[in-house]
Amino acid sequence: MDVESNEISVFQVKSNDLRLTNKINSGGIMPISLTSKDSLVYVVNTGGTGGNGNIMGFHLSHGKLSMIPD
Repeated sequence: MDVESNEISVFQVKSNDLRLTNKINSGGIMPISLTSKDSLVYVVNTGGTGGNGNIMGFHLSHGKLSMIPD
């Protein structure tokens, strides 16, 4: 997660190699936490208008994230 850019990143790990496979907007401001299960990823954003945060959901497929609509 990159709090400065409001992006989250996906890395592929193989043996001793780490490779960036995707970077996507977190869907909010100031991502502070994420969790994943199977192909679902959820991000907690704490910033926003009036200090209101949000939780955004993503599908993870082949190292790429796509935002779950609504």
